[in-house]
Amino acid sequence: MMMCTKSLLSEIEVVRREMNDQYKHHAVITPELLELSVKLDKLLNQLQSPTLLCSQLLCNCKV
Repeated sequence: MMMCTKSLLSEIEVVRREMNDQYKHHAVITPELLELSVKLDKLLNQLQSPTLLCSQLLCNCKV
């Protein structure tokens, strides 16, 4: 699924916070933390993608 830049940045921030919170509580690498890390990597890769949607006409966010 393609996202606009603003939506993607918001999702990255949410996942980053979740990772930090989990690590604060467990301080070890759990399967859940690893899953969040993979998700964050994918989101960051999308951010670098040339196909990222940035036009208001193509998505429902304000750029």
